[in-house]
Amino acid sequence: MLQNIGGIANLTHIPADGSPDDVVAFDTGPGNMIIDAVVKLGTGGRLGFDVDGTLASEGEVSEKLLERLLSHPYYVREPPKTTGREAFGEQYAKSVKSEGEALRLGLEDLVATVSALTVETIARAYEGFLEGPIDGVYVSGGGAMNPHLMESLQARLEPVPVMSSEGLGVPSEAKEALLMALLANEHVMGTPSNLPRATGAGRAVVLGGLDPAPRIQR
Repeated sequence: MLQNIGGIANLTHIPADGSPDDVVAFDTGPGNMIIDAVVKLGTGGRLGFDVDGTLASEGEVSEKLLERLLSHPYYVREPPKTTGREAFGEQYAKSVKSEGEALRLGLEDLVATVSALTVETIARAYEGFLEGPIDGVYVSGGGAMNPHLMESLQARLEPVPVMSSEGLGVPSEAKEALLMALLANEHVMGTPSNLPRATGAGRAVVLGGLDPAPRIQR
């Protein structure tokens, strides 16, 4: 399992001995997006994210608020699916902060709760939409550098091992650059590189375009 935790969290499930038609990929829900927004709102902009997961580790999860947040209809929608700021952006974060204040949650508790939302929605996506066992989870994106998120995800998915994509020899910061190089190579070779089952496309196609005479800036 390849799990990206960026602003939005998304999975790519590659079954053992599977074919490209067996690959499943979709957004599981918010990754760091709500965490970052709540931290920024709660600190008046002094912090832009939860450094090392420190705030979350010092708080307690509000089960009442967490259950309310988990009722969002996106989480039970069948894949293929995608989401972003239109659903979980700044306005949503402000509403979450207001709900937390109504429950008299401190900033640490609120950050712990929205961090738990990220972890729980990832785990429920695995349980609800994937077939077959998961042998391991390799995490990339900013979430891989948040010890609290990584430890919480490991605890939730036990006994499945959770580790950084570094374990595959792919630094998190280099993943997208490597992907762009791979897609460029597939285009040059004329190899279809989209996955219709993951994207909902009608057929497999060669992606991208090639500029035959790239302009060199001087």
